[in-house]
This record gives sequence, structure tokens and C-alpha cells, in this order.
Amino acid sequence: MSRSANPRTGLNHAYAMAYNSDYFLTSDKNLIKYRIPAMLENAGFFKPETMPLEQFRDEISKKK
Repeated sequence: MSRSANPRTGLNHAYAMAYNSDYFLTSDKNLIKYRIPAMLENAGFFKPETMPLEQFRDEISKKK
């Protein structure tokens, strides 16, 4: 899926997409910038909001 330092991270990202997760937390800059292929988007998959923990914390605290 993408070249991440830890192959399990890329696999976890794929699971997050397959199960329609809203968020995926990672410090891997490649996964944060990753765009899924149009073929997957056309099949109904989408990339969850992918961000580091600190950004997620800040966004969630804004919603309260």
C-alpha cells in the first residue's frame, strides 16, 4: 500500500480503510500524505483522516 518504516503500520492503515474508520493515528509522514488510488475510491473506499496523535487531540478538543 505504501512504503512505511513499519510494514504493519501500512497494513493497519489498510484495515482502517476496509472497516471505514474515521481516523487513523500515526507519526508516519508518508501515510499522512498518502492518497488512495482512484480505483479504490471508485470501489467505495476512502482514506480515513490520517494524522499524528497531537493533531487528533487538538481537533477533538475543538469539538467539545
